[in-house]
Amino acid sequence: MWAIAFARPHFSEGAVRASVSVRGEAPVYQSGLRIKDQSKALGPFALAACALACLAVARVASGAVPWHQSLYLPNGGYWPERVSLTITNSSLKPVTGEPLALSVPELSGARVESLRVCRTDGVELLYDLRDGHGVAKRTEQLTADDKLVVPVECAARAATTLFAYAGNAEAWAVPDFLTANAADRAGVGSNAELRISVGSVERLRLRSARPTAKTPDKGWRNWAEVRVRNFDENAVSTTLVRVNLRKALTELPDVPKDSTVRVLSSQGLEASSYRLGHGANLLFSAALAPTTEEFFQAGFSDDLKHGIDGLNLDDYARLMASKANLVRNASFEDGADRPSPWHKPAEGGPHRVTAGLSSDARFGKRSLELTVLENAQADWLGWDSGEIPVKPGATYLLSGWLKGIKLQSWAAIHAHFHDTNGALARAGAMVSTLPTVNGDSDWINSSGFFQAPPDAATIQIHLTMNTQGTLRHDGIILCEVVDGEVAAVHSAAEKTARARLQVWQVNPLVKVFPHTPPRERVKAVSVELARNEFQAVQLAFRAGTTNAGKASIEVSPLKSRSGEELPPVKVERVGYVPVDHPSAYYSTEVPDWCRKVPHGAGSTDGWAGWWPDPLQPGSAPDLSPGKTQPIWFTVHAPKGAAPGQVSRANQNQCRQR
Repeated sequence: MWAIAFARPHFSEGAVRASVSVRGEAPVYQSGLRIKDQSKALGPFALAACALACLAVARVASGAVPWHQSLYLPNGGYWPERVSLTITNSSLKPVTGEPLALSVPELSGARVESLRVCRTDGVELLYDLRDGHGVAKRTEQLTADDKLVVPVECAARAATTLFAYAGNAEAWAVPDFLTANAADRAGVGSNAELRISVGSVERLRLRSARPTAKTPDKGWRNWAEVRVRNFDENAVSTTLVRVNLRKALTELPDVPKDSTVRVLSSQGLEASSYRLGHGANLLFSAALAPTTEEFFQAGFSDDLKHGIDGLNLDDYARLMASKANLVRNASFEDGADRPSPWHKPAEGGPHRVTAGLSSDARFGKRSLELTVLENAQADWLGWDSGEIPVKPGATYLLSGWLKGIKLQSWAAIHAHFHDTNGALARAGAMVSTLPTVNGDSDWINSSGFFQAPPDAATIQIHLTMNTQGTLRHDGIILCEVVDGEVAAVHSAAEKTARARLQVWQVNPLVKVFPHTPPRERVKAVSVELARNEFQAVQLAFRAGTTNAGKASIEVSPLKSRSGEELPPVKVERVGYVPVDHPSAYYSTEVPDWCRKVPHGAGSTDGWAGWWPDPLQPGSAPDLSPGKTQPIWFTVHAPKGAAPGQVSRANQNQCRQR
């Protein structure tokens, strides 16, 4: 067997050197690791704009339509500008997905990758973009010569409005477009009965509400910055912010999953918070100024809240009883045998249904109980809440507790979104919570976050099942939430060495993200190999404030004392790929010309963002201040390598240049 040791680097102000030694009974291989500063200043981009006379295109104002921000692949950014596209159909026939080409010179200069097109209800449309020569355009800047091809949906003798958004500097490029055949059919004036009116450009700039407090609570060794945006021109006195902490907990591996979490506003004031299971979703109260971007600090303390499966029951009870809960009589304590306003199902009949109250409760003294006898006819049976008003496009938490007794199949909490006429919403009308219960179970929390469809006006909660057995419900919550996101994570180790280059070892099976904070500096790394085996070592590099820039990493040959060399160590930079949504099975019911965007929590423990995946050749990474870059070193022991065992450590010096 072979052992390869990375000795502890010694850092000086001017240079960085590290050493690698491979030791056996006879041969000892040594190598040096050198990092050079090769930073270069980048020149400014040159932008050009040109004028275009648009044929048969009028300019109109868009009116007070809410700003759409749930657009695809924002990558932490937002869209600061848009134009309205009003299409009037003067014919006696409806138009369904007909491609139409137009020019939008108002958006000139914006990144092509930031372009999005949606209906007034927020549903995104596929589009195509052609340059002045008719060639598909996917990168660079928008110009006045470009032609935007959009699919048109419009009833006979009616008008419809679309919006083209641009200017999100962080947005990723969309992966799919209108088909080439559809785009080729489009042309300005191709349909004389369609008239296009392009609105003036509208701009939205979010301002920072207040600077974030520089020093968090002294008891915090680890904390996350949570970004919350309010696109409304009105202040929000109190709202619930939902943030998923999975990203922060993954990038802070030393933090227990069930740590106590406290939230501070940018003014340093503590906010009411509610921990909702498995260290993932956290809700906290916030007051948001109009059209602002504000940062909160979520700090992890060492003392733990010992809840059930990571869920704190006191937090849940507080949220259930708060004004944020839209469900009346959520724990069924009010009312006699029919707790108002819940609607009781008809009892007896072919389903042999019994519906009532049970003293077996998760909260208070009562729970709802529904029993369908064995061998009875199964159907969707149970209680419902009546209609509860909701806002189109808003996000809601639906949660409750279930207990099953001899259930023959699964059960969950269900809800239906209805439009203003009381009919089911056109898409995404029926939702259900997870996990489900089956057979005999103790009390289980089942929940989900759901976005109200664009045409939704109300929601009706269904405490139902389609099986035999007994099902109990308690603690039902429905809350509107505003999404926040983890913008960055911080640790005490990061604060102590901000000016120096940090190098530490990470198991190759562990993913390292750009915001992963530094850990204990590497002292020695040993690797065991069999003959003809490859083995990887992953080191994470994090530049300080004084040594960022282009770097080169060189590994000198591994030589034994007798002069025999092992093959050169392979040095590779870990690259990142964009992941748009946590993996799961998704379905959507929209026409072919609409963008199919996944919605929901997903079935994995991941999140949308940049994920480390490819190993890219080259040993000259860019080291940005405060960003972590993982590097892989792959060592190979040939078939004929002499066996040996590590007997002592050799140490070389690593200097930064």
